[in-house]
Amino acid sequence: MAEETHAIAMSRVIALGPQRKPILEALDRVTGSPAFSSSRRSQEFLRHIVERALAGEFERLKERCIGAALFGRPNDYDTGSDSVVRVTANDVRKRLASYYDEGRQDDLATFELPVGSYIPEIHLAAIERRPAPVSEGLPSAAVVPRSMGESHPGRVTLWQAIAAAGWLVALAVGLLWARGAATKPDSPLNRSLGSLPWNVLFERGKTARLILADASMGSLRELHPFPASVEDYANKAFLTPPEGLQPEYLNLWKSMSSKRHTSMADARIAAEFSPLAVAAGSSPLILGARDISLSDFHRGENLILLGGSSSNPWVELFEDQMDFLFRFQPGKATKVEIRNPHPGDPRDLISYVPTGTTGQAYAILALLRGLDGRGHVLIAQGTNMEGTDLAGNLALNPEALSGRLRGCGLDPARPAGSFEILLRLNATAGSARSSTIISVHCDSGK
Repeated sequence: MAEETHAIAMSRVIALGPQRKPILEALDRVTGSPAFSSSRRSQEFLRHIVERALAGEFERLKERCIGAALFGRPNDYDTGSDSVVRVTANDVRKRLASYYDEGRQDDLATFELPVGSYIPEIHLAAIERRPAPVSEGLPSAAVVPRSMGESHPGRVTLWQAIAAAGWLVALAVGLLWARGAATKPDSPLNRSLGSLPWNVLFERGKTARLILADASMGSLRELHPFPASVEDYANKAFLTPPEGLQPEYLNLWKSMSSKRHTSMADARIAAEFSPLAVAAGSSPLILGARDISLSDFHRGENLILLGGSSSNPWVELFEDQMDFLFRFQPGKATKVEIRNPHPGDPRDLISYVPTGTTGQAYAILALLRGLDGRGHVLIAQGTNMEGTDLAGNLALNPEALSGRLRGCGLDPARPAGSFEILLRLNATAGSARSSTIISVHCDSGK
């Protein structure tokens, strides 16, 4: 399958994870039916791929892995000369077609196995899909680990967080297909659509792109601090282990640098972005920071960037427009720079608080013009993950955001102008205990 089609198939399946029980009940009916009763091999094959897909274990849905797990083949067997997996997959497709030819209209879930793939498609027939709720306030950020290897009661390790983030991202992308949800005119969703920033970011019939941060960059910096310019990132320089890396970390670096991970905060924001875009008649597309190139920023399209330049280096492209900047220093404190300060703006802001720890952190929400003066870009970033979550929540909170924009001379109902908002938050072991907006800069665009 093409990479994009493959990603869509994975996303659709994992988005159904919360409906695992009715899906497995429907699977029992299929595998126990006359269409499958004569082939235990096909029963086990279908059950294996559905269960692995619902668990997000897509690496185990490759031909060689299936051959080893189900048919006792060695892990390195030659799939070119041994077609047992392909033959069984074709038999499963035929048996599924026979089962559904009988007019099974009462199953809660139906299954397909597209040709050329071992990732099943699962369709729910009787489960209503609703958009993710839009936050009414600025709730706490997700709980994240303090450092690699540490574990705390009620918290997760870094590796568990990465796994959870991957699942949540797939869930978020799966929401792209929740197109049937109707919303009331006075709902928070529609109030958001009628005001900045969404009334400029979503254009009916066009694609709105959300770019997730690359959390692997932060994990790599725990192994060996390093700077990352947009040029280095575009050229994938981080794939090469740095000089001076401790030998015991070399294999870990090579493994982690090739993985695409994002944070739980980004995944949650993406989950709320998707139904907003759908309700606006726009086509949402969620991509990782590694999945785009510099040319994508010169097409006049609207973009949402999550994360600061340390985890989403593309933010650097827009810093010449910004008054509020984070100066990330690997292994050191993050400085907040305020250019063109207004009366009352704070000075000498520094954050020593990494993700998952306790102390004072900062966040920026900025709506800017795109490169070449075409399109718009929304940036939600924090000095830690909790900050990014806070900025994203503010963008999704029409009441709180609109009031601030009116206060600096912008009409939030008018799709014009730009703004930057600087927030301070008090983080406590991974949660934003309290927050406040400490400065707002606006340009009406007149």
